[in-house]
Amino acid sequence: MMPETQESQPVLSEANAEEITAESVQLSQSGAQRITAQDVTMKRSGAGHIAAATATLRESGVGVLQAGDAVLNESGAGLLLAEQVIGDGNLQSVVMAARQVHGTDIYTQVLLAKEVQGEVTTLLDSRLAVLFGAAAGAALAVVGWLLRRR
Repeated sequence: MMPETQESQPVLSEANAEEITAESVQLSQSGAQRITAQDVTMKRSGAGHIAAATATLRESGVGVLQAGDAVLNESGAGLLLAEQVIGDGNLQSVVMAARQVHGTDIYTQVLLAKEVQGEVTTLLDSRLAVLFGAAAGAALAVVGWLLRRR
């Protein structure tokens, strides 16, 4: 395992690294704990955390992805935070927060987005999250009021 990589454009193939900081990073059948770069491209790879201006994942997975633009194909992210998300087929996440979401076959449990275009399946979207928050707040207010009356 490589402990840390700081090159201008590292390319990892069938390798692992703890931390990569670079201008551009390419991973193929590789893994990294943490990646910080302007551009990240992953194919059949995994990462714990990615912070990038642009991230392109194909058949890959990441725990936390923070990006300006994120393009995912046959890939998944636990927490996906981006300005724009493009799902190019079978994108899966637990929580997705983005200004714009575009694509097909996007599955997420919680979606917080200003604009959504395409096939997106979600359990909880922005509108339902607001309603749920309001209902939970009202329920707590009533319980608090009842407890103070005693």
